[in-house]
Amino acid sequence: MPAGGENGSGAAFARIEALGARIRSLLPPRAPLPGGGAPSPAQAAPASFRDALAAATGGEGADVPEELAPKIREAAARHRIPQGVLEAMVRTESNFDPRAVSPRGAAGLLQLMPDTAREMGVVDRFDPDASLDGGARYLSEMRKRFHTLPLSLAAYNAGPTAVERFRAIPPYDETRRYVERILGGISDGTRANFEAEGED
Repeated sequence: MPAGGENGSGAAFARIEALGARIRSLLPPRAPLPGGGAPSPAQAAPASFRDALAAATGGEGADVPEELAPKIREAAARHRIPQGVLEAMVRTESNFDPRAVSPRGAAGLLQLMPDTAREMGVVDRFDPDASLDGGARYLSEMRKRFHTLPLSLAAYNAGPTAVERFRAIPPYDETRRYVERILGGISDGTRANFEAEGED
């Protein structure tokens, strides 16, 4: 039996039930139709479950440290990346720790490798402003090449050569988890905004 036993399971179930109740409270009410009858699914449903879940759990930006929020906002605006995308990337890459270093040598808020940092003009990968600017610039370049958010994120993580070789998200567990985690942390609207910005 997993740690926590039945009490742990009961507490987890209670949290799930509470979250479900919160999500239901955010959904639009079912409006009565003229002459009676039930509303159509289109009238009753939210834009997406992900949007409702984001609203229920605090949404994008809920856990961004106060001192980093304006820096993320500015870097995102400068490179026309939706703020929610950049926040989700920083959360996934470094958990908002500007001193984070990976076993492979990536460093800073957006875990830039040395060669990528040089290409993006980043001298100090541990400088939050420089890391955010370099990472946002690099993601913007990946958008120009791959157009969609999933492929751009895959290229950011695994490199553009891998995405070009497979013509899809590469079949690497780390890359697939990376893309799924970031997409799971943003709304459908944020994803659409990222892709729309790349069409100009």
